[in-house]
Amino acid sequence: MWLGLLLLFAVSSVSLAWQPVDPAVVAQQARAAMTAGRFAEAAGLYRTVVKQLPAVGGMRLNLGLALFQSGEHRAAAAEFQAALKLDPRLAPAAMMLGLCHAKLGEPLAAIPLLERALAREPGNTVVLLELADAYYAAGRFAEAVEHFRRLTALQPANALAWRGLGLSLTELSQSLFAQLTPGSAEALTLLARARMAADEPKAAYSLLRQAIAKEPGFGPAYGYLAALYRKMGHADWAEAAMAKAGLAPARFAAVVAASDDALAALERLAALGPSAALHETEAEAARARGAYPEAIALFRKALALQAGAAPLERGLARALFASRAYEEALPLLRKHKLTFELGTALLETGKAAEAIPHLLGVRTAAGQAALGRAYLGADQPAKAVGPLRAGLASDTDGSVHFQLARALQRTGATAQAQEMDRVSQQMRQRKAEQQEAAGAVAVEPL
Repeated sequence: MWLGLLLLFAVSSVSLAWQPVDPAVVAQQARAAMTAGRFAEAAGLYRTVVKQLPAVGGMRLNLGLALFQSGEHRAAAAEFQAALKLDPRLAPAAMMLGLCHAKLGEPLAAIPLLERALAREPGNTVVLLELADAYYAAGRFAEAVEHFRRLTALQPANALAWRGLGLSLTELSQSLFAQLTPGSAEALTLLARARMAADEPKAAYSLLRQAIAKEPGFGPAYGYLAALYRKMGHADWAEAAMAKAGLAPARFAAVVAASDDALAALERLAALGPSAALHETEAEAARARGAYPEAIALFRKALALQAGAAPLERGLARALFASRAYEEALPLLRKHKLTFELGTALLETGKAAEAIPHLLGVRTAAGQAALGRAYLGADQPAKAVGPLRAGLASDTDGSVHFQLARALQRTGATAQAQEMDRVSQQMRQRKAEQQEAAGAVAVEPL
């Protein structure tokens, strides 16, 4: 849409006859290359013009457009900045600079530029989509929801708009949930609601029982309990529970409303029919519930519709990694520089020494645990101890404590190794007991 801007910056009004290579001719060739979709060629031609006319902001803008279309967003941003320095009135350069920042994953830099561009052109759906995405990336979910809603109103058949709206509403719901007191009746009831949606009735019942014990008069808990009883075939229990149901507090209702609106948006996305956006959304949902083969198949379907899309390739790489298809994942992990997953995949395929450089810069607890394992696998137990200690925070099943015990044992710290072994065994036993208890909940009327 905005490629037509190229025509605004012809240099026919400038006297160029004295130049050894006529910039007007080269600019005409560049415009022809742009029209034909030969963007890299156009960029080279515009560079020639810019060398001869370095103070013409319009030529900098045109070079930036060619670079942007070539996927060279960082280089394009530099040209748009140069164009604005030469002529601050070049509104298209400001808009394109905002789009560059958005493409480069720099939402805080993109947002003010895109806000100004949208104020000038309220119907510009390209800017509206990028601005909504930038709000989402910046964690400003309420504003993302507002802008994705505007986009769905302007383009009801835009799959990306409905996907963005659904994801933004989901994040908004989760951020509102995070403001509740952990372990409160409100929080426990909402967790039970999520378990019901995942078809985990016993887990949902356990959470509702805890919520009612915490606050016996909390009406929404009884409403969900009634729905759960009905689903399990206990109509009489459901009727008794409904008699105790009551209105939800405002903050509880806000979480539920955002969640329900998210589901409605994603249903609208599905109603549009097959699309890369739909398959990506389905793939992410499958990966979240641990259905990795399904996620892999869906990411492949999305890539068949949008070949080479970086977000889809990253999603496929992570799904392959999660399914332990490490060899298949490695090329994509390398291509997209997914350092934690790449280092761990190398470690899991017996390349511990090769994994170490990739894991050195990963500062999360899980990354440090993997680095410690890599040092241990590379027969460097002394170097493994520090990262494994730093990785203990990520241990959920005793495995990191076990690895640390191995490293300590090999460095001669026998007493410390025995202590880590003891903790590891306790953690494994506790997890087994929790899993057993979760499956042994008896459902009864409350």
